[in-house]
Amino acid sequence: MNKEEIINNWLSDLSGGQWQLLNGQCNLVGEDGMHYATIFNYENRMVVMFPLSPAKQPEGGISLSKLLALNSHPDVVGIASFSLAADNATVVLNFALPDESVVNSDLNVFWQNALSLRSALFDAITESNVG
Repeated sequence: MNKEEIINNWLSDLSGGQWQLLNGQCNLVGEDGMHYATIFNYENRMVVMFPLSPAKQPEGGISLSKLLALNSHPDVVGIASFSLAADNATVVLNFALPDESVVNSDLNVFWQNALSLRSALFDAITESNVG
C-alpha cells in the first residue's frame, strides 16, 4: 500500500468511514458539524491545520514574537514546525512524515502527538497574550 492508501485506511477507521483524503487533503468535521482540523498529505511530510475557535482568540490579536518563540516550546522541538496561517486564527503544524515510514499504527501515535501538540500550542497562545 502507498502512503495515501494507508492514510485513507487510518482516517476511515478513525471516523467510521466518513473521512478520506481528496486531492491530498481531508477536512475533519465532527458529528456536531464543527471543523476540527484539515490534514494535507505531501511527499515526505504532513501538514495539519487546527483552527483556533473565536472564543479562544486573544483580544488584540496574537503577538508574532510570541508565536515565533513557540517553535522552541518543549512539545514542538524535534516533532514539528509551527506557524500561523494567513487568517491569524489557524495553527499550522508541519510534520516530517517520510512515505516509506508510514504504517497505520504509526499514524495513531502521530495523531495523538498532533492533538497533544495542538493543546500545548493553543494554551501557549492564549497564555502568552494574558497580561
